[in-house]
Amino acid sequence: MKKIIIGLVGFPGSGKTTVAKYLEEKGFFRVTLSDIIKEEAIKEGIQTFSREFLQEYGNVLRTTYGPQILAQRALEKIKNGNGEKIVIDGIRNIHEIRFLKQQDNFFLVALDSQPEERYQRLVAAKGREWTGSYENFLNQEEKEKKLGSEDVGIRVGECVNEATYRIKNFTSKEDLYRDIDAMINTIKRKEYNHVYRVVFLGVPGSGKGTQGKLLSQDLHIPRLSVGALIRRHFTDKTKEGIEVGEYMLRGEAIPAENYSRMVVPWLLRHQDGFVVDNLVRTQEQLNSFRQFQKKNAFSLTKVFYLHISEDEAKRRLSERKNTKERPDETEEAIHQRFMTFKKSIREIRDYFEQLGIFEAVNADRSAEDIHKDILQSLGL
Repeated sequence: MKKIIIGLVGFPGSGKTTVAKYLEEKGFFRVTLSDIIKEEAIKEGIQTFSREFLQEYGNVLRTTYGPQILAQRALEKIKNGNGEKIVIDGIRNIHEIRFLKQQDNFFLVALDSQPEERYQRLVAAKGREWTGSYENFLNQEEKEKKLGSEDVGIRVGECVNEATYRIKNFTSKEDLYRDIDAMINTIKRKEYNHVYRVVFLGVPGSGKGTQGKLLSQDLHIPRLSVGALIRRHFTDKTKEGIEVGEYMLRGEAIPAENYSRMVVPWLLRHQDGFVVDNLVRTQEQLNSFRQFQKKNAFSLTKVFYLHISEDEAKRRLSERKNTKERPDETEEAIHQRFMTFKKSIREIRDYFEQLGIFEAVNADRSAEDIHKDILQSLGL
């Protein structure tokens, strides 16, 4: 994967440090420009750092070595082999941004939040200096808009206007993290043409639907449940639904020709990314899919096999049966679906293993733990 460099800008209390720490937990190497200022000050024998000192000394460094010096030092740290994902916190000068934008993999992210909210966050944060009045806070913010000369001074407002992405930090941390995840995934998909085509396989009750929904939400890509598609055709009494109805009610896999006519058009409409539950269930369906792949040069990103004990799967199905009715979940139909899957999974597994995209996942765990492993496997 190409190197991704995320730069963070925003006024005090907007959430820059929170986001930087979150990305650090997700494997990003974190560089904080104020730490670079401290390193330079320590060389001069200075050991105590107030916020005002760091602002003024940063301006001194920009005047002495050029307005881009802090960004330049940050890149030097990055080039020393610190991974493929980088986050730079504390950008406050327009020339720092212009220097970083010379990197074709740099993305500037502005964090937006109302002054009242930012003030309350800073007051609540232990060890922070914002313990004065709200009026003093606003005065300090005005200074950060234009502190020092135009070339080497702090210009947070101008920096925010240069942002590639803007994230609103108005509600909870969970919402903020979700928006950050969505942004990173958007960068991977759109900026780097990274297409995610992910398939989940497993017996009934293994959690395919749950994991499919979670991943679809994370990546902002459509999801197809092949079973739900078949049931919809059956309920709507379409030509295909009438033809496959008896197979569905018995828990048998539908014929390959019906499978192809129902599933293939959907795959072609969503080539830019998708999540599919139970793409294939039989050798015949697999052969049909292979022909489709060959004809359309169609590749998948990953095939996850959610492995679970039959007893646990049936327990989950029993709980699900109490909450919603499905015409294909009679005891006989469920048993037949288990038998069909067990009979075909070896051939299906062998094929996707040969392509190097198959991964078995222990599904006898919480949905959250499974989801974390899936994201890690996809490099998310």
